[in-house]
Amino acid sequence: WMSMLPRRAWGWELLRRNSEYRAAYCARVDVPLLAGGAWPLLAFENPDLDSRMANVFWRRDASAEVLPVVALPETFTSDAGHFLPEQLSCRIRIQEEPVRDRLHILFAEGGRALQLEIDGASRLPDAVLATPVLPLPDLRRARLEAVRRLNDLMRHGALRPVHYPPDPRAARLARVIQAFDGAEAGAPQRVIARALFGRAR
Repeated sequence: WMSMLPRRAWGWELLRRNSEYRAAYCARVDVPLLAGGAWPLLAFENPDLDSRMANVFWRRDASAEVLPVVALPETFTSDAGHFLPEQLSCRIRIQEEPVRDRLHILFAEGGRALQLEIDGASRLPDAVLATPVLPLPDLRRARLEAVRRLNDLMRHGALRPVHYPPDPRAARLARVIQAFDGAEAGAPQRVIARALFGRAR
């Protein structure tokens, strides 16, 4: 299943194996939103959950795939469509920032995820969602892809794999993780090598 993971999911697979992150997760006591501190997350997630089950909220400054949107009052004639969460087959998780009037919404399914950061949350649900049509050049590709994914989610009700291609480095990353997991479990290097490359090699 790891060979099919998109780039965002690999970020979690690597982070959840970080011993310092695991220690920080175990030491937390009712950690509020944005208290991840040095970690690129909005909130801690259980490192025992793999990418298929974890609900990982990345900070926008750490992931270009987080789509920033603004909830605007619907005071003008608009051709905007309606978002109907009850028609979606994927998981939906929410993180709130009441002080900033901000809402973080995560749609997740089978290792694929789409995350929205909505400013003006108090104007929901009767609002039009808007996002910059010209993001900064280094963010443009990821943000436009996030818009395409959101539109596809609204149309089909699922996070379809066609919009979440596997990371090109997936085969190498899977070997790295397999070697790391083996070492953490105390397996000798020769045993790990056999598992990765076969006895004959």
